[in-house]
Amino acid sequence: MIEALKKVGRDKYPLCRIESIGFVFMSFIFESFTQLFFGVDVGVSLLTCSTRKKEREEIHAGLLSGKVNILIGTHTLIEDVVRFRNLGFVVIDEQHRFGVVQRARLWEKSSHPPHMLVMTAPPIPRTLAM
Repeated sequence: MIEALKKVGRDKYPLCRIESIGFVFMSFIFESFTQLFFGVDVGVSLLTCSTRKKEREEIHAGLLSGKVNILIGTHTLIEDVVRFRNLGFVVIDEQHRFGVVQRARLWEKSSHPPHMLVMTAPPIPRTLAM
């Protein structure tokens, strides 16, 4: 999978990961990707509702220029202002928190529909409660 992610970055087809989980975990994922791609020509950015305006503008510009290859974030990525030069792959975690219309909006953000991996949390807490 690491080699596939590196290829995504080198080929300039941005990868986008959306989760509905908390900021602390999102920051952990961002730091993990940053370390994973250290020394490789792959730009990794984090976009959440708490991202400052100036950084947000830099990320938006980087998405269009190809400087940002991997974008990790929350529902913020679905906003109209977020545009991709050529979105190649989307990972949506906790998909039950996203509607069909929200996921479809991602397809509209690129000239070609991106590949999508949609995951959901295992029902372990619910099972244990039974």
